[in-house]
Amino acid sequence: MAKEIIFNEMTNIENFPNVFPQNVLNVKILNKTGNTIIAEEELTELGIRITLLVKHTIEPYNKHTIEIIDGDAK
Repeated sequence: MAKEIIFNEMTNIENFPNVFPQNVLNVKILNKTGNTIIAEEELTELGIRITLLVKHTIEPYNKHTIEIIDGDAK
């Protein structure tokens, strides 16, 4: 049961600014289809702000793959 609770919390992309407040400034979900989410994410690290287009592929309770589609970290 604890595994499912933690997995659900860590795959709640909309909540990333609350889970990682020092690094995730904003998340905007652009598309959600099945287990795939495309999001625009504004991040900061060491005073540098970047905006990324990110694809999240979620296999419930097993795997969360994060792929940068576009942005400075690609």
